[in-house]
Amino acid sequence: MATATLKLVLGCALASQSFELGSAQEFLAATTTTTTPAALEAAVLVQPWVELPGPGAEPAIWPRLDLTDLIATQRPVARFPQGSAIRLFAVGSSNLMWETWLEQLHLLLLRLGYQLPLVDSKGLIHNRTKPASTADCSDKEVLDSLDTLRVAKPGWSSWGFVFNDQADCNAAGFRPFLGYNVSCTNAWQCDPSLVGSDPIIRPADVAEIARDVDILVLSTWMNDFTTRFPGNPCFEGGEFMFPDDITYTVTSLQILIRAVHAVNPEVVVVVMSKYPAATAKYFYHSYDEINAAVQLQLAGEPNTHFVNFDFPENVPMFLVTKSLHPNCRGDKLFAQSIVNKLFRAGILERGVAIAKAEECPIFTTCEAFTGRPDCCQARAECWVNEGVCSLYAEGEP
Repeated sequence: MATATLKLVLGCALASQSFELGSAQEFLAATTTTTTPAALEAAVLVQPWVELPGPGAEPAIWPRLDLTDLIATQRPVARFPQGSAIRLFAVGSSNLMWETWLEQLHLLLLRLGYQLPLVDSKGLIHNRTKPASTADCSDKEVLDSLDTLRVAKPGWSSWGFVFNDQADCNAAGFRPFLGYNVSCTNAWQCDPSLVGSDPIIRPADVAEIARDVDILVLSTWMNDFTTRFPGNPCFEGGEFMFPDDITYTVTSLQILIRAVHAVNPEVVVVVMSKYPAATAKYFYHSYDEINAAVQLQLAGEPNTHFVNFDFPENVPMFLVTKSLHPNCRGDKLFAQSIVNKLFRAGILERGVAIAKAEECPIFTTCEAFTGRPDCCQARAECWVNEGVCSLYAEGEP
């Protein structure tokens, strides 16, 4: 954990219900929050497979339901009882283009007894309802049949979803943002040759779609860490280091979240954490420090939930053919972690039963957990299929 104290410039409330962003400086009233390393460390959540008690005096282990090939937990009261319709929408980068986590989340909610009508994009943004390509997951046929609205912008960083126009871009292609000049080119490493159909994604448009949404998942900041790359072309003057890049991430997320909540304060916003780095198909290192800093600074945002993921070591979890994006197993872990975060928060009536490691047999193969589906569900590389705990495919050879 870094020893330096973090000073992050945070935003205040929206000036009006009509969201028009002239500049981040006009939108945000600057305040300074000092965060100690100890507080950052405490903000890191436990592994998602550890079952947590609910708030107050609620039980540590919830009553369980035996659904088809799924052991679920159920709480007595929640915002969305099973059987409810949940309108799901996601905005992010290439993880929504090349991964299956949104399909896995959609399928898991269906299996828990929810309905998921397709959200109307209202013709506001170039969007898609399926990824461009999918890995060969064990349940690929079912995942491929699902439609879920998303805005997927490969290579983009969080500030690509902040501005409503490009009026303040100068002749060199940069605009002022939080004390730096940031590139107006939204693409991987701000490369003009990689620009897609949209120069920006207007937060006002995201907010208008979210007017008729129940859960919005944001994965817009996965590429923000590339500002640390030497010679980074996205900022005049090159790269900068932690915590300066966290300021950009937090402020960009706040602008988008507050734009949405200005239009519909009832939207449940889920912010995904930065997933671990890989070497070949395997876990290399986590971004706990960055995730903890972002989570801590978003803690005051109403109706907003930050979801951490913890990948196992020595298990293939990444796609070599997709620039080391998480594979089917990682996506399953994403979906399960989002559901259980919202279950613990009292938003979903049902969650996924996950056994503690000490409750399960010593792991040899997935088949060893047959008869203990809660143990099978705790393993990223396993799934319950026709009553048998089986190996869940990576998604590529």
